[in-house]
Amino acid sequence: MTDDTAVKTAEDQADAGGLRTGRGDVKLGLLEYFDFTPDRPRHEKQRNAMEAALLADDAGYHRIWIPEHHGPNSPSSSPLLLSAALGTRVHRARVGTAVTLLRIRDPYLTAVDVAHAVGQSPAGFDLGIGRGDFGGPGSESVDHLRKNDTQFWGALDLLTSLLDSGSAALEPLELPYERWMHGAGGGSAEIAGKLGFNYCHGLFLNPNLDDCLRQLETYRALRPDVGRTAVAMTVLTSDRSAATVPNVRRQPTVLNASGTIQTCAEAILRVGRMTGVDEIIVAEVSQDPALHQKAVTGLYQAVFGRSE
Repeated sequence: MTDDTAVKTAEDQADAGGLRTGRGDVKLGLLEYFDFTPDRPRHEKQRNAMEAALLADDAGYHRIWIPEHHGPNSPSSSPLLLSAALGTRVHRARVGTAVTLLRIRDPYLTAVDVAHAVGQSPAGFDLGIGRGDFGGPGSESVDHLRKNDTQFWGALDLLTSLLDSGSAALEPLELPYERWMHGAGGGSAEIAGKLGFNYCHGLFLNPNLDDCLRQLETYRALRPDVGRTAVAMTVLTSDRSAATVPNVRRQPTVLNASGTIQTCAEAILRVGRMTGVDEIIVAEVSQDPALHQKAVTGLYQAVFGRSE
């Protein structure tokens, strides 16, 4: 979906303080640590991402999620660790993973890390699970951890059991947190509904809006008026967007909207209205850190009709 197809106008924009859809007020979240610029050091990407996340917390974003990507250009190979660090510094926003790749992770050690992250995140923590894998160069490094589908479901059962009931080596997690299943049209919505998870649809992985609507309908039929829903989308907000769009193709995603901050805010509003989700999670992918940080604050203000 581009701004040509996703955006019309912001005439249905919320009253100040709320983005309205047919399902009520919609919250805005941020997917951060999404800089895959090849020539920028990892520690610099992580520092920039932390600064942007703190700006998002100040602005009023409801959630800040961190993805799991592996490879030399990724700033977020360990989202639970990064989420715990972020959780100690935010004041209002929930933090969490989007996603934790349980297919290549040990369920016991993941439960330990989740317990630590929840304890470090007084504003709230979200555990996001994805069914994906680590592919491409270097993926053979985790062959000894990789699980087939049957093993994946066994690991998920063990993880949730450890968090709920504990074991001889791990106390049950008593602090509240949220569980999310992430997907893009491959059946994760149905799985989330049956397991009692919330569901987030990755429009930046599959930009087909009809697929998104079908998955949301499936989920809502299983968890009517109970489970929360979200759509995650990528935007590029820059006055120089025409020159920087080709660079976004280096990201492991597709671009859902580009243009000015106002144009991208209208795209966010339109996706919210069309899907009726509870939340929109936005990944802003400007490569210039200053432009990105400006966009993080500007998007929130534009979506909710606020000015500095």
